Amino acid sequence: MPGLWHNAKYCFDTIVVDSFNEPTIRTAHEIVKEAVAHHNPFCVYGTTRGVGKTHLLYAIRNEASNLYPALHTLYISTEDITSVLVKECVKRMEHCFLEQYCKPDILLIDDFDLLLGKEKTLMSLLLLVILRCEQQKQTVIAWHGQPFSEIVFHYLSKSSSQQLENSSIWNLQIPNFDACFTLLKRDAHEQGYRETLPDEILTYVANYGNNGIRSMRMLFQRVALAFVQGKKTHTQEEVDTIAKKYGWLSRWDF
Repeated sequence: MPGLWHNAKYCFDTIVVDSFNEPTIRTAHEIVKEAVAHHNPFCVYGTTRGVGKTHLLYAIRNEASNLYPALHTLYISTEDITSVLVKECVKRMEHCFLEQYCKPDILLIDDFDLLLGKEKTLMSLLLLVILRCEQQKQTVIAWHGQPFSEIVFHYLSKSSSQQLENSSIWNLQIPNFDACFTLLKRDAHEQGYRETLPDEILTYVANYGNNGIRSMRMLFQRVALAFVQGKKTHTQEEVDTIAKKYGWLSRWDF
């Protein structure tokens, strides 16, 4: 996905940052700037989908490419990993998988949680992470749900899990209302809605930030479209009606 990788939207400057997430974003930025694997593996998880985990991985990839063009940085999803492992297992050459993914200087693994229940694939991936740590190669892992340490201790022996006991684990949380509102103002400006959408409507949409950034932005698109088409979106109740239509039921109440 080269076009996606180099999209200017996926950088550190466009990540929604508040007081809760600032340490996580700052540490991720340090990984790129210092190009030293001392937060290894760097693990970021969230209990709500759409809070910016994949965006953060993209930002690391793009920043590393800009600062160090010679650095080999690779993003992979667990779907990619599963596909490769299936092919290698058929050929009985699982070691090729480890060799291939030990090469990148920075390896970014997304949607780690989707491997839960696929024990053989998950074990191969955890072994890969251990090997990369031994080689001082930076690994970044993103997933939704339970902390990485719980997964490690469940699937690995005590001796193996100890090799990952220094994992740098960060919880990427839902940004607060102010951060969500600021993001929507920026989106409205970039998409040409700033002159037509009053702040009140952005406030109503920002109240749905507790569903995650991705969901809130999708709601913004639908509300903005309805507004410019002359449909009623002038009150919180009218925005709620649109939200419920697409399954977003909860919002912040102030």
